[in-house]
Amino acid sequence: MERENVCILDIYNNDIYPNNKFTRKRVDINIPLKSKTDGNEYLTKLQAGLDKIESGFKLAFVVAGTDVLESDPLGGLGLSIRDCVARDGLILEKLKALSIPAVFLGGGGYGRESATAMTESISAHYRM
Repeated sequence: MERENVCILDIYNNDIYPNNKFTRKRVDINIPLKSKTDGNEYLTKLQAGLDKIESGFKLAFVVAGTDVLESDPLGGLGLSIRDCVARDGLILEKLKALSIPAVFLGGGGYGRESATAMTESISAHYRM
């Protein structure tokens, strides 16, 4: 799919998502991970993916779910709350460096720590 004005970066558990060629094809920067991937590996691979994003975009929509948490019953990855906060910081810093405004949205997160992870990230990165 050629869309010069859209770039999709997707970091995901390859063991459970996405399951079809159409879904994989629509993503410009694919970062597949194995189940139980820890925070260090996740953040390293995310940074490599973010390094591929170039300037020129007018807006970024960031779907930053907490289904990546080790405690999440569905996501299958191994991140801590601190890792989620770091993830959001990496994304914000990259977009800031490229002067791309962003809208952050929650997405995915089915465990008891989900709200705590989102609250801690907002608290860490929100500036008035």
